[in-house]
Amino acid sequence: MEPGQHSEASRLLHAQFDGRFEIAASDVDMLDVSPVGINKGSGILELAQALGLNKDEIAVVGDNENDLSMFRVIPASYCIDHAAPTIQARLPTASQRWRRLWL
Repeated sequence: MEPGQHSEASRLLHAQFDGRFEIAASDVDMLDVSPVGINKGSGILELAQALGLNKDEIAVVGDNENDLSMFRVIPASYCIDHAAPTIQARLPTASQRWRRLWL
């Protein structure tokens, strides 16, 4: 897929498979497609349970649409400095957070 084409590919996949698959941009030229309920959010919660961690003991960092499910379930969510603009608009960057901790 060429950069910039994922919007059209995403639209077509949603039209064909909506309700059966989760479709999210993971980079400018990539889409993640997975069964509904199988995503980074469900994965981090399953891992936390296996390790005996509360979600308040976890911090996550992401950069794109495919990280939204993870951001929704973990309160300490941050994005990287070069995250997609839509993600930067929702979250503080990890570097901003760590600067406040160390300075």
